[in-house]
Amino acid sequence: MKRLLDYSLSKLLLYQLTHYWYYYIGAFLCLIGTHWTQSHLPFMAKELADLVSEGTDRIDLWKFLALAVGIIIFRTSSRLFFFHPARVLQKDLRVELLERLENAVPSRYSKHSDGQLFQVLQMDMEQLRAL
Repeated sequence: MKRLLDYSLSKLLLYQLTHYWYYYIGAFLCLIGTHWTQSHLPFMAKELADLVSEGTDRIDLWKFLALAVGIIIFRTSSRLFFFHPARVLQKDLRVELLERLENAVPSRYSKHSDGQLFQVLQMDMEQLRAL
């Protein structure tokens, strides 16, 4: 396998999508679940308002609790599924980049301080992760 830093950006994105496809499918399913639960919330709120205006004593709040828990679970899961592959890629790229820096000829980077080098590396990795 080629090293990740040898890939072009388009090939790196394709690698990421094919390697972590199941995370992205799970994320999309969780987004659908989030949308479904959030779209039912206004109807349930109307139902609750109707029950309160009628003055009935039979108000079932368990549906609202289940809906709230569903929203929390689906939203959190979708974010975890979307962002986990990016964090793994960021770690792999950072390790590979530091390995290459350790093997580089010192004259290539001796003009820069250690803090400057790591700041540039950190910013580059954050940009790649954000992408």
